[in-house]
Amino acid sequence: MDMCTFIDVSEDNKEVCLPQVSIESWKDVNYIVVKMRSSDRAKLMFDVVCALTDLDYNIFHGSIISQDSVAYQEYFARRTNGYKMLNEFEKQTLIQSLTGAVQRRISRGLKIKVRKLDRHGLLSTVTMTLRENNLSLEKMKFITGDGLTVGYFYIGDVSSSTNANEIDQQRLEVVCHEIGRDVYFEKKE
Repeated sequence: MDMCTFIDVSEDNKEVCLPQVSIESWKDVNYIVVKMRSSDRAKLMFDVVCALTDLDYNIFHGSIISQDSVAYQEYFARRTNGYKMLNEFEKQTLIQSLTGAVQRRISRGLKIKVRKLDRHGLLSTVTMTLRENNLSLEKMKFITGDGLTVGYFYIGDVSSSTNANEIDQQRLEVVCHEIGRDVYFEKKE
């Protein structure tokens, strides 16, 4: 775990580090030691602690250090039913669960902002337009007040698993036209 693998640029132009997880068994003290490196974000420690708790581990000690946009975490944990050596399958399952917990809240895709007068069926229209144009909705947030709705969406290309930001301009123009005015796209460079 010497290096982070950087794959993208986040909303605030910080590099995104792919999660790395290693697990060691310390037989002499009946602990497993979970070491993690990932992009730092809000609620990161909460998500990891919840994942460990959901997998029936008690955490006896933990530390987290954040440097630039990267978080380093270390947890000393033991199963709730006592210590038992992890076999390779259990170890891989734990690594996958922790990696999923870290990636759960990461925003991916092209960010669009929709600003419209609030009306019945607006969300349905937006999501149907995305689906009809072979775009997937990765994450969304809506704020409504004073008759105005502002929606933030992260969209991706259903046919592309490599880079969600690579959506052709023609489809984006069709989406703008079908949803209406006041649609803004934020490309991550």
